[in-house]
Amino acid sequence: SDNLSSMVEMVTSGATAAMGSIQMTGFSSDNLTSMVEMVTAGATSSLGKITMTGYNASDLTGMMEKVTAGATASLGKIEMTGYDASNLTGMMEKVTAGATAALGSIEMTGYSSDNLSSMVEMVTSGATAALGNIQMEGFSSDNITNITINITISTTNSLSNITMIGFNPENISSDITNSAASGAWVGMTNLQSKSSAPLISNVTSSTSNGNYNAGKNIFISLNFNKPVNVDNSNGSPTMILETGSTDRLATYSSGTGSTSINFTYTVQSGDVSSDLDVKSNNSLLLNGATIKSADNESAILFIPTGVATSSLSSNKAIVVDTLVPSVNSVAISSASGVQNSL
Repeated sequence: SDNLSSMVEMVTSGATAAMGSIQMTGFSSDNLTSMVEMVTAGATSSLGKITMTGYNASDLTGMMEKVTAGATASLGKIEMTGYDASNLTGMMEKVTAGATAALGSIEMTGYSSDNLSSMVEMVTSGATAALGNIQMEGFSSDNITNITINITISTTNSLSNITMIGFNPENISSDITNSAASGAWVGMTNLQSKSSAPLISNVTSSTSNGNYNAGKNIFISLNFNKPVNVDNSNGSPTMILETGSTDRLATYSSGTGSTSINFTYTVQSGDVSSDLDVKSNNSLLLNGATIKSADNESAILFIPTGVATSSLSSNKAIVVDTLVPSVNSVAISSASGVQNSL
């Protein structure tokens, strides 16, 4: 059973790569997305059908990661007229959608809806990390950020397709939805060993923990795993923050040539946040600027947020509160002890 995870990876890898070898009337590159969805869906649902000494439900998360990793890594091996790097985003959406929806089809002692969070995390983790294994003309680090965002979106959207005892698709817990993004972040950190592109490793702030009101500046830093150069001659990067009904921008201020680039956010009237964080994984806007390594490779701009251990809200406890308390009534007690209300 020690060999099962690598075998599962080879199954989805081989099946995906071989799709370009299918020669059949009516089959074309237009069918590839639905085919790869079936590959990962079929592999996922079959995990519960394996009968082997030493294999049980505790092995499922590791197996799940290999299902999406194998299919993802082989997307660059498909050779077929009409298929190129522009199709990768759509293919990745189906890799994760198929695996996610099929989680409810696994029938195995010890596996239940309680395991969905960890399984969903493995879906996105395996897929994201394997992006570094894709070798294909037209595919580079420039594409990884957007594809990773689509991995989390397609996985989250596919949660509603899970049919399983104990799981309500109309009332999905935040633990499960958050696991899609946290898994992608784990996969992104694993990608460091496969990609030479700069990656965001941490979000923090030099501003002290505490409460901040209108007019105060909060300084936010994006830390990379290697030095980056910021060229803002044609525009300056900004970062969207979650600040209540109106999301605010933090503007780039310094850091080119180092591993940490810095942004400044000025609190405005009406802003509110119980634990300041970046809006979403794709909240870094270049606005015409570039962020590249010394050897001119574009940085992967996927930002950890929320429950990710490297997010701003995990690293800091910055509260934004500009709402002025309102006075509903004033009670005055007279000398005789009679209370009068205004």
